[in-house]
Amino acid sequence: MSTIFRFAIQTEKRRYSDIWTFICNKNHQCLYAKRISQKQGMKVSFHKTGDCHVKSYEEGDEIGTQDHKWRYEDAGDGQPIHIMRIVYDLRRQQGDFEFTHKVGFAFEDLAFPHSIYLDVFFIHSDHGVELSDETGAVACHHMGGGKWVYFAIDVGPLVHDLPDGIAEMSIQLGDPISDAEYPADALKNLTAVCYQVPVPSGTFVAYEASAAHFSLIP
Repeated sequence: MSTIFRFAIQTEKRRYSDIWTFICNKNHQCLYAKRISQKQGMKVSFHKTGDCHVKSYEEGDEIGTQDHKWRYEDAGDGQPIHIMRIVYDLRRQQGDFEFTHKVGFAFEDLAFPHSIYLDVFFIHSDHGVELSDETGAVACHHMGGGKWVYFAIDVGPLVHDLPDGIAEMSIQLGDPISDAEYPADALKNLTAVCYQVPVPSGTFVAYEASAAHFSLIP
């Protein structure tokens, strides 16, 4: 399996969000998505059969526990299948991570108030997808057998409230702060994700958030 795409909200001076990593199993035409802060804690899987899962992992557990299951929609040749959306309300991206070259690009300016959407699609095609401003596609990868996955970025309205049907929330509290400016009970770079699981089929939607500093004492 190989990493084919990474995404985060960042400028050349600062990364504001956690990193999503996408991994392709070309032999089986499967796609996996993980957040860096959670390592093996959570993995989203999209399989050739159409079955999709969210699994959670404890330390040393290689099999994992299936927490949610659904299917992505079927579509004809040349028609995109929308399998995943990650929503970044820019008001809620307040992390203060180091810029990373592992994410292939950076935003020149993050204009408020907006949300940025990362959308993931499967498509069956002889040629894949053109990377352009018109399509919104920023990366495309051949999964074998005429199947492609591509990633598109769009800008949209703010998300004022989380929608109904949130299946679960996962939080990574961050790391201790070694800075006299902040109390010893404070942590840096908390990250969180809430997600909707489609029933019985459709698009998996995740909502990202981060905070530069978090106090363990109210």
